[in-house]
Amino acid sequence: MFKPSVLVAFAVLSAQPLFAADQPASTASAASAKELVTLMAGRKAFDAVFAQMDNYMDAAMKQAAGDRQLSPEQQKIVDDMRAKMIALVKETLNWDSFEPKMEEIYQKSFSQSEMDGMLKFYKSPAGKAVIAKMPVVMQNTMQVMQGEMGEMMPKMQQLIADTASQMKALDKSAADNQTTGGADAASQK
Repeated sequence: MFKPSVLVAFAVLSAQPLFAADQPASTASAASAKELVTLMAGRKAFDAVFAQMDNYMDAAMKQAAGDRQLSPEQQKIVDDMRAKMIALVKETLNWDSFEPKMEEIYQKSFSQSEMDGMLKFYKSPAGKAVIAKMPVVMQNTMQVMQGEMGEMMPKMQQLIADTASQMKALDKSAADNQTTGGADAASQK
């Protein structure tokens, strides 16, 4: 199944400034927010995430299947689900509807002075390098996250199994107590 970590990582890495603790005293202009989102190549970054999404979903589904070989019919069902999931995500999270929301978020989150500083930075050679290299940073980040998730999954599965066992034991204990308690009550009558 598709790992939401792809979208979470994109949101965190592309919008880290949004996590500032304090709201600005005054908001930036809509024009400045639009310019910033454009300068930061928001559409390109957004599209890059979707270009990689199908590969990540395919890898995640193969990992979920494990060593089990799927029949052609089962593989078709899985492929159809993946295609439908991608279509749903693209329909729901498309840049044309997302861009104005990003602009509004930036506008509300930063003062005009902060926005002017960011615009100056992203127009500088260092800022342009950040924008140009962010796709590589994102790709490398995704690979690291996949590795971490792969190492974590067996531990998570064990925690889930342990919890299920504890719940079964608790249910069995409660059922035994009801049976024993009901028999004790009947014998006291």
